[in-house]
Amino acid sequence: QPENYSGTKEKVKVVVLDDWFKTSGLSKIDIIKLDIEGSELAALKGMRGILQEQKPVLIVEINPETLSMFNLKPSDICDHLKHSNFEGFLILGEGGLKLFRQPEINNPINILFIHHEKMHLYPDLFKK
Repeated sequence: QPENYSGTKEKVKVVVLDDWFKTSGLSKIDIIKLDIEGSELAALKGMRGILQEQKPVLIVEINPETLSMFNLKPSDICDHLKHSNFEGFLILGEGGLKLFRQPEINNPINILFIHHEKMHLYPDLFKK
């Protein structure tokens, strides 16, 4: 069990983001932050249309401990996004980015993912 797991279970309503977006009145999504205790891959699958059409920047918490509760590994998330043409970057302390080469992830980490078609929009993030 994750260290912050209280032992309490609660039913929550789940919304497929693609369906929500269609009725939200929004025309654009620029950025999405996912930190949903191991359910990140399910959320990514539920926003397939948003990822293909909007290509938002993603900040995804990858936590091996909570992913394991769903029989998932960090590579499952990274591989899914790589196949959708998103590249992962470590967020450096000084605000820059470093290409994420997917070493073994042992602790929770936030990874920034940018679609290949949108990289040119963020040149300052890649300056050394």
